[in-house]
Amino acid sequence: MAIVEKEIRDNPKSFKRSVVVYRTLDVLEEDKNYSYIKALGKGSYGDVHLMFDPKRHSPIAVKVVTADCFSATEMALWPKLKHNNIVPVLESYRLMSLDSTIFMMPAQQTSLQAMVYGSQFRMLPDAMDKVKSWLYQTLCGLEYLHENNLCHLDLKADNVLISRNSTAKICDFSFINTTDKNLYRYETGLPHIYRPPEACNTLPADTPVNGKSFDAWSFGVMMVEIFTNLYMSKNIEENMCWLQDVYPTLYEILQEKKFTCAMGITFFNSSEEEIKQSLNFIHSFLMTDSDERVSISQAKRHPFLQKGTFYGPKPDTFWNWKLSIDHKEFNEMYIVKRKNRQWKMNTFKLTADDIKRYNDAFFKTMFS
Repeated sequence: MAIVEKEIRDNPKSFKRSVVVYRTLDVLEEDKNYSYIKALGKGSYGDVHLMFDPKRHSPIAVKVVTADCFSATEMALWPKLKHNNIVPVLESYRLMSLDSTIFMMPAQQTSLQAMVYGSQFRMLPDAMDKVKSWLYQTLCGLEYLHENNLCHLDLKADNVLISRNSTAKICDFSFINTTDKNLYRYETGLPHIYRPPEACNTLPADTPVNGKSFDAWSFGVMMVEIFTNLYMSKNIEENMCWLQDVYPTLYEILQEKKFTCAMGITFFNSSEEEIKQSLNFIHSFLMTDSDERVSISQAKRHPFLQKGTFYGPKPDTFWNWKLSIDHKEFNEMYIVKRKNRQWKMNTFKLTADDIKRYNDAFFKTMFS
């Protein structure tokens, strides 16, 4: 009882949400004769639990969304998605008595994140071939969304599931949206460290975000993590300042020598050509100008995936030299500025009064 009282006192909103979720699961047990098995995951916008469905004679994944996290867009769009590389909705409805929403899905074997970060998996001789196949299948799912003028906006390795027949399927559509309108960063998912620079929190709230380009960037960051065994969320502080927090880490790992070493350790069976192709593949997504990022349809034809001959452009000049920032003084930095598709260095004198000032100055040059 003391533990429950402490949870209520420390985080009443979270406690209330947990109560609604478990009462919803109780209703499923009573009304549909489901049998509870275990919790699968808890996210910011929904809890997923494994239950046995006696009518289907199989386990199913049940996502419960409470009223404070309800998305009418998710409710309207996700059940309509029909693609082999997207987790389907078997059934969905709102439970008005508890003001909760329920999505029922086929249970999958594991997630891409759990699979690729397992040391035993990386020891397999065909580990890289499997990863290539899953990445290609993820791109197929994204292409389906983009061709239907939709974007996911929350793509990461734990939002890609692997089925029992080894098929990658995109899941979690809490932030799904249409691409026929301007989007803004408060409409997107992902922790700030995984977002592209145009969705940085220090930019004005009304800075438009292209949903397809947002998905492309997040796919590129996901590959960086997979190929180098890097957990960005564990290596970068969540201060929401892209230039200070995210850029230095990405810059370091994207340097050819360091990336080659990291990928060679992570997937020791990788050939030199494979590593070279994978880095080019990543760079085609991580262009700081959102208009220059590769389209998903083009990416599917990259030789790294052994599906075509589309080779990405040279790395963004932004990754060719490191911006010089004195993190103690914050009084001088070098900024890459784009003019007429050309790049040059500019020096700015900044004060240390506000850490956001140098970040804002950077974005004014990048996106003006």
